[in-house]
Amino acid sequence: MTFQIGTAMALTSFSNIYMGTKVNKFFSLNGAVTVNTTLEMEENSYTRSEIVKRDIKNKLIEVIQARANNIGSGNLYVSGPFNPIPGVEDFNECSEPEYNDCGDFSVCVNLFGGFTCECLRGYGDKFASDPEMSGRHCESCPAEFCSNKGVCSIQAGGRVCECTGNFYGEQCQIDGEVMAVAVGASVAAVIIIILTLVCLCMWR
Repeated sequence: MTFQIGTAMALTSFSNIYMGTKVNKFFSLNGAVTVNTTLEMEENSYTRSEIVKRDIKNKLIEVIQARANNIGSGNLYVSGPFNPIPGVEDFNECSEPEYNDCGDFSVCVNLFGGFTCECLRGYGDKFASDPEMSGRHCESCPAEFCSNKGVCSIQAGGRVCECTGNFYGEQCQIDGEVMAVAVGASVAAVIIIILTLVCLCMWR
């Protein structure tokens, strides 16, 4: 079956970008045996567009009907004059993990003729501008970076801490309560020193 489809594709204008065929399953549709296959095409802007579905279907129908319903080369024919190709749909590479190479901290987004990977919220992607690499190496932002006193996230390519409680600082490393006590004690000490000096001056 793959041979026949391959030879049929070779007779179309897609022969230079056609790469191969995979037969997925046979099933019954409206009383006829129908074959579900995957056509592998060279990736480019055209094969990633929606119109390629229409063009593949039309070209294959033309080839099959021009050869008296013969599929490519061999003794395989479609039954009767009805449309020999019920439909052409995009293959969803995100349907199973083995069909894409997205990283552990990313999600797969299906596109017609391909897919892309996007890092989860809070994870950085230094390859965000490269469709071939984006979402494959997402950078984590551990709680340890924020001294375990805040929520770490990656914004504009850098790690940012959102501190909790009384903690603040770039990495939530400053305890507000301890700082308040320290500042209060320092102010009190300064006041005592000033009062002492004033009293000494008055005594003299």
